Amino acid sequence: MKIKKQILILILVFFNFSYSLLGQNSFGTIRYYDLAIKIDYKKKKIFNKAEITIINESNKEIAVIPLILYRLLKVNSISIDNKPIKFYQQIKSFKDFEVLQVNEINLKLDKPILKGNSVKIIMEYEGTLLGYAETGMSYIKDHIDLNFTILRPDCLSYPILGYPEFSTIKSISLQNFEYEIKLNIPNNLCAVNGGILTNKVTKKGYTTYTFKSSKPTYQMVTAIADYKKLETENISTYYFEKDSTEAKKVHRVLLNTFELYSKWWGKLNNKNTFSLIEIPDNYGSQATESYVIQTAAAFNNPDQLMQLYHEISHLWNVKSTNKYPSRWNEGLATFIQYKTVDKLENRNVLNTEIIKVYESIKKNKNYRKKAFINYGKENVTDRSYKTGFIFFYVLHNVVGENKFNQIIRTFYQKYSNSGATIKEFENLATKVSNRNLSNLFNDWFYTTNFYYNLKENIPISKIVESYNLN
Repeated sequence: MKIKKQILILILVFFNFSYSLLGQNSFGTIRYYDLAIKIDYKKKKIFNKAEITIINESNKEIAVIPLILYRLLKVNSISIDNKPIKFYQQIKSFKDFEVLQVNEINLKLDKPILKGNSVKIIMEYEGTLLGYAETGMSYIKDHIDLNFTILRPDCLSYPILGYPEFSTIKSISLQNFEYEIKLNIPNNLCAVNGGILTNKVTKKGYTTYTFKSSKPTYQMVTAIADYKKLETENISTYYFEKDSTEAKKVHRVLLNTFELYSKWWGKLNNKNTFSLIEIPDNYGSQATESYVIQTAAAFNNPDQLMQLYHEISHLWNVKSTNKYPSRWNEGLATFIQYKTVDKLENRNVLNTEIIKVYESIKKNKNYRKKAFINYGKENVTDRSYKTGFIFFYVLHNVVGENKFNQIIRTFYQKYSNSGATIKEFENLATKVSNRNLSNLFNDWFYTTNFYYNLKENIPISKIVESYNLN
């Protein structure tokens, strides 16, 4: 997936990254956001009031709370218990990525937060969004526009706890919180959020949407446009009117994909609604268990529907609890997208694509230098798409389709709440398949032995056969 590769290479991912960082900081953890947001489209500004509950889960007292915001968002006031407190804000570059600038805010507390205690901060801020494309992160085009506006952590449109450095970005996915958002926009627009819509009030040309999180999450994403909607039971598709004909086709594909994946891997544990949300091209597609934001390409080009297959398959993923996740789920999703094309579109693309990826890895000597399990530690998780694609293709052919699906189904059912390591996945796959998979995992995850088979130009079918001899 080209867009997602850009994200991984350029920003080292805003989501699902390092599991070890939580608890190491000494400035607390956000547990609740209460946001009141008004968007003024004439001024192209947002006006926000954020109530943020922060708990001290460290062994140290917290005397200073650091926060970062988008560089063009200015804080007007901060208070605790209705008492204004001192704060300092300045435009600051990331110390490990100088072209990325943010508004750094430091709050000096009158009383330190003791271990286990919490504090509620009330912050008012305003400003505009112009994205981060100039940094090389071309998918972050976020800006205030009547045609389309998106509010998300990628552009730091709401306060994030931490300092201007990548350890803050890496820890975003670990600070699971609940939230309530009250969003005030012109009533000719529609707002869609990953949470549950609990209230909608229209008055004097403006509509206030109230969204609440359905469960703790690591992010808030809200898309705003003149959306139209298709809904079947608890599955909805939000689309741009110009794509109405294509949206009907995509909605049917969405339903068929859910039906197929549910047949393969069982029903999702999440019992709430699911939304597919169209966004403009080059904004970066993304999946969570309650929604997928999908670029328009999948709506307008049937060949790009595999993007949708890829993102929806992520809903059955298990969060990695490895210290440095390699993002092997991207390899699994890549394999599944082509397998789904074969199943739903009756096109034989899987075997064609596996040869292409095989050849591209074979020509790239970098793949022999770092083991798959170390991709996260070495910040090369973009390789997970290709390495993982071939690994899961081989695994699928070694154990067979039924056992493969049983592995994914059982892994999801057992670890969807707790998360799991690569070793736990290996142990479960071995048990479910009743096969000795140690050589397969050793060659593809723990070493780079796989590369030498590719270098010797051994056909993929022969590679599969070699593991069948175990």
